[in-house]
Amino acid sequence: MAVAVRWRGARPAGAAPIRGVSGRQSWSCLLTEAAGLHESEARFRALAELSPDGLVINRGGQFVYANAAAARIYGVASPADLIGRSPHDFNAPEHVARVEDRIVRLLAGEKLDPSELEIVRPDGARIAVEVNAGLITWDGEPAIEVLLRDASERKNVESALRESESRFRNMADHAPVMMWVTEPDGRCTYLNRAWYEFTGQTEADALGFGWLEATHPDDKQEVERAFVTANANRASFRVEYRLRRNDGTWRWAIDAAAPRFSDTGEYLGYVGSVIDIQDRREAEEIVRDSEVQMRTLLDAMPAIVWLAAPDGQLTYFNQRWYELTGQTVRQALPNGWTAVLHPEEAEFIADEWRTARAEQRVYEVESRYRLKNGEYRWYLIRAEPIRDESGEIVRWLGAGIDIHDRKLAAEHQSLLINELNHRVKNTLATVQSMAAQSARSAGSPKDAQETFMARLMALSAAHNVLTNERWTGAELLEVVERAAEAFGEAGERFNASGPAVRVAPKSALALSMALHELGTNASKYGALSTPEGQVSVTWELIPTEGRPLLRLVWREAGGPTVSPPKRKGFGSRLLERGLASELGGRVSLDFQPQGLVCVIEAPLEEAD
Repeated sequence: MAVAVRWRGARPAGAAPIRGVSGRQSWSCLLTEAAGLHESEARFRALAELSPDGLVINRGGQFVYANAAAARIYGVASPADLIGRSPHDFNAPEHVARVEDRIVRLLAGEKLDPSELEIVRPDGARIAVEVNAGLITWDGEPAIEVLLRDASERKNVESALRESESRFRNMADHAPVMMWVTEPDGRCTYLNRAWYEFTGQTEADALGFGWLEATHPDDKQEVERAFVTANANRASFRVEYRLRRNDGTWRWAIDAAAPRFSDTGEYLGYVGSVIDIQDRREAEEIVRDSEVQMRTLLDAMPAIVWLAAPDGQLTYFNQRWYELTGQTVRQALPNGWTAVLHPEEAEFIADEWRTARAEQRVYEVESRYRLKNGEYRWYLIRAEPIRDESGEIVRWLGAGIDIHDRKLAAEHQSLLINELNHRVKNTLATVQSMAAQSARSAGSPKDAQETFMARLMALSAAHNVLTNERWTGAELLEVVERAAEAFGEAGERFNASGPAVRVAPKSALALSMALHELGTNASKYGALSTPEGQVSVTWELIPTEGRPLLRLVWREAGGPTVSPPKRKGFGSRLLERGLASELGGRVSLDFQPQGLVCVIEAPLEEAD
């Protein structure tokens, strides 16, 4: 007895065809072999269903098998919707003839390379697929096994890459600089339009390593060495060389590039740029020549000239500094110059220099420098900040001039003025003596003498203030403070306030005498006659069409109750008449119960 078994699906790989079975063979052996074949077929189907690629079998022009992935690719609900259908039901019309030709060649035993085609899904959507087909036997008949892979995503990526490359090339061709791209082996595969326009090369001339032919013969070997080394190390590349322009002239250019890497770290080559820097180099040469000329000029100057960075570190001294101090460049810069400062001024100079930088203002000081012979000489040092277009300080420019002789002359002049002041005081002492002998208008000669001497002392104090200012004028605050000092401890109860006002010598003397008369009256009868009494002296400037009006107010408080005098004494007359006349203004006395108020108003005669 014989039994035949026929596959209804693909024969499992490695399975031998079923042979006839004789009666001598046991049924158990036959059943065991058949069970093994079914198990192999089940494994094949399970693997096919797990495959991410589509698998179909075309026998006789119809699909006889399809896995789930194939159903997804063809856009049908399940593999059953493909069984019995022709592949041409899905092939794009323009691909039908080519597919039919490949089927014929496969059935003839020809092996074909993978290909691509488009299929049209039932919903009308077109997708690209990769196809790999081969000849097999299915149920004893020739059939074509086809592996399908959806290529639409790859196509989209390739399209995006082409679009990106197109945008890059369009951007590069319109860039104002020359640009280039190389492969990992160093071959140049792209140069933008600017390169060809500048050099006059063609693609055939420049691509690969032909671009080197546009470099100057004296630079070519070094440029090639630098590029090959950088490419081997996959490092950034930067070199300057001369490049031949299309008119045959050589121009300096700077070539710089950075290595490219893929997302996985694979080296892809370089993207670089070339910039014509000939004009910049010529400008730098002009600047260098100008700097040489400037340094020559500065070194020839008799003054000390220096430069400093924004942080105060000195960066330059002209030759004059080194000639005077004997220092070397290494000794002087950046901060060694402070070693020649006079010890008494070193800290002051450092503080002033720090403050000037912090406040971003002009720096000006007088200081003594130790010269190489050990002598100290006075110098006037002045520096100004140099700013950029945004207003930021980029450096400081300073100079120092020798003022030693002028300083000595000024000290000598000060000595002469002090001597003159001393002699004037002696003269006033003589005047005091003479006045004491001749004064007879007071209640008693003693009273007259004391009063007149006090007035002369007040005048002398005013002279001191003016002498300190070389008789050019005086600060009103100092005039008030010196007048208050004449009253000893009582003078500490003076409160003075007002804006900074500088008055002429004539006004300073007149106001000093007025304040003395008011203070004397307050000491005898007013606020300063009691421990609690206070005197405030305030002033202000009132704008007018001409000179500003100085308004000074003397106000007493805390003293005994005040009543107007029955008759005016010499002091009152001196204030209301003499002072008003002297200042060309007006003086009023208001004897208020709580204290005297005196208001002085006069056009301000400013000091020199």
